[in-house]
Amino acid sequence: MQLNSITFPGLGESYQLPFAPGGYGLGVSPESENFKTISTISDLDSVTKNGFYAFRCNSNITISGFTLDFFAVRVWAFNDNNVIQEIFPSGWDYVLRRARKNGTWGELEWFNPPMLLGVEYRTTERFEGKPVYTKVINCGKATPGGTTSISLNGDFGTMVIRSEAHNKWMSMPYYIGNDTYKLVAKAVTPTEIEIEAGTSHTNTTICVRAWYLK
Repeated sequence: MQLNSITFPGLGESYQLPFAPGGYGLGVSPESENFKTISTISDLDSVTKNGFYAFRCNSNITISGFTLDFFAVRVWAFNDNNVIQEIFPSGWDYVLRRARKNGTWGELEWFNPPMLLGVEYRTTERFEGKPVYTKVINCGKATPGGTTSISLNGDFGTMVIRSEAHNKWMSMPYYIGNDTYKLVAKAVTPTEIEIEAGTSHTNTTICVRAWYLK
């Protein structure tokens, strides 16, 4: 790594410290010509030194329905064979991560996925040591004054860990003391949710998000 000089105020002495080169150091905004260009995520395989790096894609890379163009990478390395990369897409709050363990890179995983409808995301969460996936699906209209049964089989892997229901603007249960407006989701079995809706819900669309194993 390049050594750069720094002068500490009041000491009047200059020291050579292992800061990253211009455009890649902490607190430095890289100029456009300093962005490294990549074509695939595997082009990042050689980025194994601790630090902050800026990249752009010469053709957009799509990950779980999300398109990368400009992004930053933060690297945490124990050594070249054991590394964690965190990816920060420019202009978004989403964060992805991948890890290299004993020389082998793992899959990209999401800290906080965009949750596009019907798109599956592999998350950084683990359940009994296994990676947890998440997805939200449109389950159609609620039954006014009745119940709607929603099966979690098929859409959500082999084992559902937990799930939640909402109608795109509020989570369930929703109840304000009047059965006309109530909207309640309850687990009937580990793979089935039942939605109970008041008579006012004549055009209410139900969505379910689940976290599951594959």
